[in-house]
Amino acid sequence: EFNKTDQYVGELLKYDLDSKKLIKAPEWNDYSIQRSYGTNIVPQFCKTYYQKTGHKVVCVLAGNGGEQIANFLPSTDEDYGEKTKQNKQMIYEAMVEKYKVAIKHLESNGYTVKNKIWVSFQGEADANRGTPISDYKRRFLKIHNGLKKDLNITKGVIIETSTLLEKENYNSVININNAQIQLAAENNDIILGSSYA
Repeated sequence: EFNKTDQYVGELLKYDLDSKKLIKAPEWNDYSIQRSYGTNIVPQFCKTYYQKTGHKVVCVLAGNGGEQIANFLPSTDEDYGEKTKQNKQMIYEAMVEKYKVAIKHLESNGYTVKNKIWVSFQGEADANRGTPISDYKRRFLKIHNGLKKDLNITKGVIIETSTLLEKENYNSVININNAQIQLAAENNDIILGSSYA
């Protein structure tokens, strides 16, 4: 918890449209930055990375579950997915704000932040919606390049989308997985990781 500033970094946060800041949310709702439920992979990765390299890892969790890639775009983007909602989720803006607060806190406490990597565990929602490969890739690159510009991100990591073979949307999952493979193959600052490992 970084409560030495006037902004909170914790679980119950939402992006306020008027102040353009993260504010403490009174309760969970559609516009909160959601808690990550199934991710023991994150602390395990941080521990393993530190053991192998000696470099400390700080993880900022800022995810929303069950969202299509279009909802992670800046809310002003033409491809933003929640056009019909009166109160947009502002996931991108909330992520950027949360990362900036964490980075500022670290730097003000004498830490040098060298590599800034964002990790995406996203894709099933687009598989369920049948998002075309070209649309997925274009939207993902908009987010990736936006984070590079706004936060000086050095690399992006996609944890590949997967599902059980007997699921009815298996072909759509293969399409999204192919889009993710292509993104990593075509961009030297995007890495493909496996959830199977």
